[in-house]
Amino acid sequence: MSDQHDMEKRMAAGMAKHMAQSLESSEGGVDVTFSEGKYGIHFPYNTALMRQIKSINGAAFDKETKAWTVPLTEYDAIRDAVSSMRVTLKAQTEARADMVEKIKALRPEATIRDAFANDNSRESGPIMLVNEFYVAQDRGNGLVKLHDRAKLNSVPVAGEDKSIFYKGGRGIVQERRSAKEAEGGGPGAGKRGAEASM
Repeated sequence: MSDQHDMEKRMAAGMAKHMAQSLESSEGGVDVTFSEGKYGIHFPYNTALMRQIKSINGAAFDKETKAWTVPLTEYDAIRDAVSSMRVTLKAQTEARADMVEKIKALRPEATIRDAFANDNSRESGPIMLVNEFYVAQDRGNGLVKLHDRAKLNSVPVAGEDKSIFYKGGRGIVQERRSAKEAEGGGPGAGKRGAEASM
């Protein structure tokens, strides 16, 4: 009986290792490795992908390896999530390239940069374009900033003049006038200043 139990245990371990190795790959910007009974999932910092990986039971971020680790028992969830993550990353890459192309068609001289979500940073100006993953904002002087839509509390509409204030990694989209008034002492502060200069 013990021999049969040992054989079943070895077969199960062999099957688990084979399944784990079948997921190991480095494609589409999402790398999967297997070590010490866990999967390691590496991908560039990306809010949408992090949401997907966090939905897997037992997923945890390892600060030392800078990878997400997931228990071997979650094979089906990992397979599905990694497949979905690769599709998402490809779609984001294509959406970004499409947006850059459209910005360059409108403003060939534009310098295009990603908006960084540092705490207390603010980007203000008209919204140029919006797609599934990005918001392009004209900052003036030939500079266009691309905001990650997944980080914004709401999605502005192209043509609106907005201020996007970052706090805790999230972008708070505000009316530009409201943001100026808030900096100047509350509602009407800008108006009083304009009247005083008449």
